[in-house]
Amino acid sequence: MAPTSPKIVLVTGASGGIGLATAVLLAQHPDKYKVIATARKPSAIQEVASGSKFDVKKLDVTDDALVKDVVESVIKEHGKLDVLINNAGFGTRLTVEQQDLASHQALFDTNYFGMVRMIQAVLPHMRAAQSGQIINITSLVGFSAIPFCDAYSASKFAVEGLSEAMAPTLSKFGISVSIVEPGPVATNFSARVQQDMAATGKPKDDAYT
Repeated sequence: MAPTSPKIVLVTGASGGIGLATAVLLAQHPDKYKVIATARKPSAIQEVASGSKFDVKKLDVTDDALVKDVVESVIKEHGKLDVLINNAGFGTRLTVEQQDLASHQALFDTNYFGMVRMIQAVLPHMRAAQSGQIINITSLVGFSAIPFCDAYSASKFAVEGLSEAMAPTLSKFGISVSIVEPGPVATNFSARVQQDMAATGKPKDDAYT
């Protein structure tokens, strides 16, 4: 039997936390996976990458052109893309009244539309191959929303709705869709949320705290 070539795996949001841990774990099995780890700031993972067998590419999931370029470069280099792991995202701890519309839109542009961009970029290649796997990292708040995470919860509900809706239509092309709903995880995610809130400042008329 001829040896099976490693699956080509593209991970977004791999600068830390779940994304980086996933890239490192998969890269430990080079006979099974060839990992391309992406982040807005590749320098954040270069040090780890030097000791792991995965490639690093710059990717901002809110940049239409860059998303297309990265996907096309992976196809050109490897001839295929087997697995997309959509992990890029960020959160806020604000009520719907406290969080201005621009901030809502920015959060959705990364957490939801960022995934949409990635999915739209990879699907033509996966359909042509009649094979592929899309894994969307959501959150328990996409299943059961919590107070003070209004926009973040809504963005994760959107991801879950998209995932559940597209799974049946893509199955006929041999493409599977999965969602992962992590609970609390020891990452720097919460610290970044606190930093963002400190930089933004609390609303002047804060009746919620």
